[in-house]
Parts: sequence; C-alpha cells; structure tokens
Amino acid sequence: KPVGPSFWEKCGNLFGGGGGGGAGGWASANCLPGLISPVTMPFYAEDPRALTEIRPIFIYQSIPGSTPTFGGGNAWFFGTQARLAFTDRFSVVLHELGYMSFNPDNQTGINNGGGLAAIKISPKYTFLKSPETGSVAAVGLMFDLPLGSKNAYQDVGTASLAPYVTYGQTFGRLPGGYGSLNFIGNLGYSLAIDDNRSDFFYSSLHL
Repeated sequence: KPVGPSFWEKCGNLFGGGGGGGAGGWASANCLPGLISPVTMPFYAEDPRALTEIRPIFIYQSIPGSTPTFGGGNAWFFGTQARLAFTDRFSVVLHELGYMSFNPDNQTGINNGGGLAAIKISPKYTFLKSPETGSVAAVGLMFDLPLGSKNAYQDVGTASLAPYVTYGQTFGRLPGGYGSLNFIGNLGYSLAIDDNRSDFFYSSLHL
C-alpha cells in the first residue's frame, strides 16, 4: 500500500481538492457525462461543461484547381486544444494552438508557407447545470491573438474578441441501452480590435 497520497493527488489537493469525478480542482465536471463534445468547427464550437482534457487536432483541406488566385493546392493544421477546469463551473479553454501550412499551386500572387497558427484562448463560466432536466450552458470570452507566423498569414491585425454562449441538452437514454440523444448549440460574435481583421457572427448546431 502507498504510504501517502500520490503526486497527482497532492497537486489536486493543492489546487482545491483532488479528483473524485469533478468534485475537486483540475477535474472535469461530472454533469451529463454522456454529452459528446462537438467535432465540427473545433476552434469555435465549444462544450458548455467545465472540462479538463487535451484534444489533438489534424485538419486537411484541398483547394480546388478552379479557385481564383490559388489555382489549387492545400492547407492543413496540426495542433491541439486544451481545457483546464479550476472548479466545476469555471474553466480556461485553449481553443487553438498548433502549426499551419498553406500551399497554393499558383504562387504568382500568394506564396506558400508554414508556421505557428494564431492562438485562441478563453475563460469560460458554466452558469447552468441541471442534471434533472439534462441541461447545461456556459458563456465565455475568446481572445483571438494573431501571434502566428507571417509565412502562414497568421499575424494579421491586432486581435479579436469573441463573446460566446453555448448550450447543451440531453434527451435521455435511447431504447435498448444505446446511449443518449444529445444537442449542443453555440452562438458567438467575433469583434476585431482594428480594421485589418473581419467581424463575423458564427453558430454551430451539433446533434
């Protein structure tokens, strides 16, 4: 038998109590464990729960040859997301961190290149947790920081701020024990600090 708490238990106790399925610091909230995080729009579609996790992400996009200016080619991203739940309601989300490569076939006007992608990070607060009704909701403020490489066009402008709200709903168990039916909806607005970046609304519906 161990003579004392493990290293990870000590870390958990130091930051608010260790583990226990969301009962202590640095642990994912155990509210609605059957809810599945969105996989589409990974940098913007956000799970409303306070989670602690690391998610590797690889995205590859082919550029059609008929595309004006680019004339074909590809673009890809390889990186990660990370989330850290300080409590069962407050968490910090690293939406985007990684390497981006942009490779158009027609390089007369736009050169190919690669480097660090822009960094997106936000604090998030889960203001609604109702296991009885299967509902969970959160608000956050994303900071879109153009700290990436000039070679991959990831250094444009100063920054953008994107307040967002995300809502999750589970509709109970499916017949025969085949899991549950769940919904997550996101709505946000990206506001540029200067005129070198675009303002836009975004939304994602996930079932």
